[in-house]
Amino acid sequence: MIRPIMLGVALMGAASVMAQEDAAGLHGKRSNSQTGRLAVIWDAAEERMARQADAWFKDGDYPRVIQLLRFRGELYPDDEEANSDLGWMLENVEEEGEALKVYQTFRRRNPQNPDGPWLEASYRFRKKDYAPIPALLEPTIAKEPHPNSYRTLAHAYERTSRLADSERIWVTYLARFPDDETAKANLRRVREKRAKAGG
Repeated sequence: MIRPIMLGVALMGAASVMAQEDAAGLHGKRSNSQTGRLAVIWDAAEERMARQADAWFKDGDYPRVIQLLRFRGELYPDDEEANSDLGWMLENVEEEGEALKVYQTFRRRNPQNPDGPWLEASYRFRKKDYAPIPALLEPTIAKEPHPNSYRTLAHAYERTSRLADSERIWVTYLARFPDDETAKANLRRVREKRAKAGG
């Protein structure tokens, strides 16, 4: 069994070498054989981490899984899956505050990513904390994020009785994805609610 600290040192060493070479402008000068060897080492390390995490998870050794996932989150700060996995695991062990911090950190580290706020928004939606969601997701709509951002935002507006905004988001979404029958049904429902409420 590879200890997490040993694996971490090895990966950080490889990452450091690659970063130094890139900073020195050597990336393009690296031979194909060098690049190939680094890629093989990196892929093997990634596979090993995934297998180790699965083994610890099956054994119920959740603290070690979380330790490894934290390392992956720091190694790949812009990777949604790596950070989502960490947050999900923290939620599983009822570390809700820590999970929320992971999602918030991912958002702050990736301000240009149109999907950056979605992990936090999705978490808040599951917790029925709808009020903060528009401030998280509304600014991303102009950047054409993943469909889940539209859906989460439209439902959050509906649950906070902002039916005109919910309708607007469904209309915007359907302009991009006109064949989504579920979205069409959601839009009809919101319009019916608005009609019953008198607008």
